Amino acid sequence: MNLLKRLKRNSISAQIVFAFFTLTALIIALEALAYTWTRQMLEINSLKEISSCLKENQMQMKSASNEFILREKANEHFFAAGTSLFLVEYANSLRQLEKNTNEILARTSRLSYLDQAELTDLKVKANSYNGVFLQMVTKIKTRGFGMYGLIGEFDKSIESLLQYNFGTDKMAVLNLQLFVKNYLLTGDVNISNNISNEIYDFTMVMEKHIRDEEVERVSRILFNYETVFKKLVEVDRELGIYTGKGLQSLLFASGDNFDKAVKLEKINTRINQAHNEILIKLYLCFLLIITAAIAAALSINRRLYKTLVAPIHEMKSIITQMGRGEVPQTAVRSDVEDLNEMAFALNNLVKGTKNYQEFANDIGKGNLDTSFVPLSDKDILGISLLTMRENLKLNISEQYDRMLELRRVNAELDSFTYHASHDLRAPLTSIQGLVHLGLKEPNIDGARSYFEMIRGRVNHMDSLLKDLISISYNSKTETEHELFNFEDEINVLLKSLGYPEHQFDIRIDIHNHFAFVSDPVRIRTILANLLANAFKYYNPEVERRFIDVNVTIDHRHAVIKIKDNGIGIDENYKEKIYEMFFRATTRSSGTGLGLYIVKSMIDRLKGKISFDSILGKGTTFEVILPNQAMPLLSTHRGTVTTRPYSNSN
Repeated sequence: MNLLKRLKRNSISAQIVFAFFTLTALIIALEALAYTWTRQMLEINSLKEISSCLKENQMQMKSASNEFILREKANEHFFAAGTSLFLVEYANSLRQLEKNTNEILARTSRLSYLDQAELTDLKVKANSYNGVFLQMVTKIKTRGFGMYGLIGEFDKSIESLLQYNFGTDKMAVLNLQLFVKNYLLTGDVNISNNISNEIYDFTMVMEKHIRDEEVERVSRILFNYETVFKKLVEVDRELGIYTGKGLQSLLFASGDNFDKAVKLEKINTRINQAHNEILIKLYLCFLLIITAAIAAALSINRRLYKTLVAPIHEMKSIITQMGRGEVPQTAVRSDVEDLNEMAFALNNLVKGTKNYQEFANDIGKGNLDTSFVPLSDKDILGISLLTMRENLKLNISEQYDRMLELRRVNAELDSFTYHASHDLRAPLTSIQGLVHLGLKEPNIDGARSYFEMIRGRVNHMDSLLKDLISISYNSKTETEHELFNFEDEINVLLKSLGYPEHQFDIRIDIHNHFAFVSDPVRIRTILANLLANAFKYYNPEVERRFIDVNVTIDHRHAVIKIKDNGIGIDENYKEKIYEMFFRATTRSSGTGLGLYIVKSMIDRLKGKISFDSILGKGTTFEVILPNQAMPLLSTHRGTVTTRPYSNSN
């Protein structure tokens, strides 16, 4: 009822649904018919496949039987074991052929257009071939080979005869053996007479060589030899080994009949005919389905053309305008219910586009605080505009931060230029004055003191230049990753610093649980500056001066702690000690760049530095550096070194 009402209201969806159901019903009917024919096609294809398997089974049977006859009749292993792989293959092929034949018989009973006479004839021909082959197998086993069967009896008889001493008449025994071998090579049945004559002649003379009680035994052996030979000749005649007749000829004839029967010409012809008939029906069915679909499409197109074209063209015009970047001022209307909904949606889109345009204009003018609400949570464009505004705010904030950073760097550069020029010029001025005084000093010892002061000024300049080189190295050189041995490096640094060890109690603790990989040049510079400060800023009022160096390494970090009981750092200077050219005490004779270099290099290695200090009590610096080595590369897992430092190490 609802569908009829929508049809009366000229609803496009109802008309489309009606046409769809009509087309679907037609297609379902045709597909049901096609399904039935497809089932028949599958049945026929299955029959064709089984028929092809029959031919394959028959070929496997004949191949196995021929291989058996050619190979196993002279295979001593077959006669010893009594079995053959060819016989097993033959039996499997025969069973499969019988199974496939019975399967086709069962199928043909359901298909009236197939005749079972050919299948019955095939079973008869297969049984005939099998019967002849099994007779040949039996005869071949009877004939034997080597030491088995009838052929084996000859060798046993000859061995029994050779146990007796026949003197010069021993040649008769060898002649008997030679006659058998000659027969096996030529198949000459006349050799039977030669064997009979040789046995007769031998019985006439053997009594003079053996005892009377042995004569009867030898006679039985000779009689058995002749009898076995006659049986062998008869078996060969039945097999047709030398004549090509007998069972061998019968097997070939049965094989020819078997070949003809397995073709199943009538059945295969009828199957192919049925296959072609069903294939034509399926083609016709598919053609009808396509024709019905085209007819339904034309009908729907004709019915809906007038109610769809004009409104859609109007909508297309509006969308084209929007595609060119224009915002239409007109609204779309339609008398068709479904198109009216589309028109309403398009009008909302135009309205939203106007809002986007106004908001984008405000952003372009720099008014980033304009209020804007997206059409919905899924309004991608509106959300993107809001995101763009927030990104612009963020970019402006980042640019402001970069401006502040540039100001800081410029101020630092100005400070660096001033202090560097001052610290470089002051020693030069001092050296110039000392040289002038030294030239006027008539006393050599007095002049020497001036030279010592000059050397002090030169050393100060050298320290300043080294620090400046370190700053330049840190800013321009990329970090390198190498294995770093803290224990060895700290020992070398302590020796190179040149401070008298008897004035300090130095303790080094290395907790080396993993190998540590980082930039060795920067780490040496960091350690050298921190250790130099610990020595330099000792507390003269403390009798027992100490420096503790503690290093703990795991797979992520190396934590370095350098603790002393020196003069400490004033709380007011905590924020300034890392600044360039800053000196926290008047005792300092350094360049004021040490901790600035330390902080810069630690930042370059993406590490951290912190310190705790009490004025007059001492200072503890803690440095955390990332370990660039994988845990599996560790070569010092689980070692801990704790010892006092000595220059002898």
